[in-house]
Amino acid sequence: MEKPGEHDAGLARVFDSTRRPPFDTEVLVVGSGFGGSVAALRFQEAGHQVLILERGGRVDEKNFEPDLDAQWKPERGRFGVNEIERLGHRVISWTASAFGGGSHNYAGTIKRRNSFEGFPDAIQKEEMARAYDRVENVMDVRPYPIDKKPYDKVPVIRLLYKAGLRLLRRQPRELKIEDAGTINLAISYADPEKGQKPGDRFVNKWGAPQVFSDPRKNSILGGDIGSKNTLDLNYLFHAEQLGAEVRTLSEAESIEPLEGGGYRVHVRRYIPGARARGNRYEKESLTAKRLVVAAGSIGSTKLLLNSKDRMPKLSPMLGGKYTTNGNTINLIIPISIGLLISGVGLAALGYAFFTGNLFGWIGLLGGLLYYAGLRLAPFYPADVGTINSVHTQATGVLGQRQGAFIEVATYPTPGKGLLAVARSALKPLFGPYRPAHYTRIGKLASWLREHVPPFGFLSRFWPIGLL
Repeated sequence: MEKPGEHDAGLARVFDSTRRPPFDTEVLVVGSGFGGSVAALRFQEAGHQVLILERGGRVDEKNFEPDLDAQWKPERGRFGVNEIERLGHRVISWTASAFGGGSHNYAGTIKRRNSFEGFPDAIQKEEMARAYDRVENVMDVRPYPIDKKPYDKVPVIRLLYKAGLRLLRRQPRELKIEDAGTINLAISYADPEKGQKPGDRFVNKWGAPQVFSDPRKNSILGGDIGSKNTLDLNYLFHAEQLGAEVRTLSEAESIEPLEGGGYRVHVRRYIPGARARGNRYEKESLTAKRLVVAAGSIGSTKLLLNSKDRMPKLSPMLGGKYTTNGNTINLIIPISIGLLISGVGLAALGYAFFTGNLFGWIGLLGGLLYYAGLRLAPFYPADVGTINSVHTQATGVLGQRQGAFIEVATYPTPGKGLLAVARSALKPLFGPYRPAHYTRIGKLASWLREHVPPFGFLSRFWPIGLL
């Protein structure tokens, strides 16, 4: 039986901070992606001392490279944004490694779920709507400006936008179309009515410098840096303004609970300039009263599995029942009568060239057919515009609402992409690659496409990407 005063003495021992080890920070957030950035800001707003760990570095136009340095391979001295890794049987993951996490390599899409059938009862549409409102306000989310110049002139986006509206009107038997139109995006687009132009620089409402999206710059090759409202430009930027501390190139390796409460996190701190094998990082440990593990579904699972021998209360299900997010990629090749005419003209030009009659009547007729066919053939450049911008929403095969989305997917065409990579690899001679270089590459490609056969003909065969 408890003696008088024994219970109070026990509580005093629990809440006596002098008996606890000193902490390096009150709240340690591992990861700076969508989970970690929100947690860091909310803790900092509540007056707690916050330290954010991110294994990658800060991303801007000056340090982006589309060559091998775009990969996350610290053992080889590469500290890029993208880590592509094989996980088990037929599963390849693409994760981010940068301050801002997955907001750097996702498409900027911020969707709202309207139906929560099958979700726990605690998740209600009205409560989620308030959460959506808050996120959209912080990230300055807006629909793709399909009616604003020059964004309204992107051919592949216009094509998929009109196709979605046509499906919505016709309601084909094979699909039950629920909605079609533009997508809400965390991307900053210029408004010509306000005197704004693509490529203009501005300061967002949090005080972070940004640039308006330019459809001529390909997103995958750095064109959305500064125009996509990544987390380092809102949640994390604001958290730092309020006093949060950030340590980049710092990867958590394992977690160790402390006696009396709190955690010790063992960290690998990378040294980008160290090229010698085995000398690219230093080890340290940090302690915290509270710990937020937000290194993504894959990164967090790895971290916890590495800590399992020190954290026996972890569930035995940890690391099991993984699944992909259900994306598939489809390609459509736009065939038209103009392409057939141009193809006949190209064949005639080839025959005239090899027979030495390029300036004879066959060559002249071939040239006429070739260029006339190009003018008749619609052209959908695959590398122009935002990766995701419009969608068609359909009921799933099991009848669930919001079960499927068809979206446009732009990508760098092989020729331009290889030129960009080559330009990046030649940085010792010509300086670092800049996303603006892609625009110059595009101008060269446009000139070749318009004036030199067979580039124009081949460019009409680049597939339109669908997600």
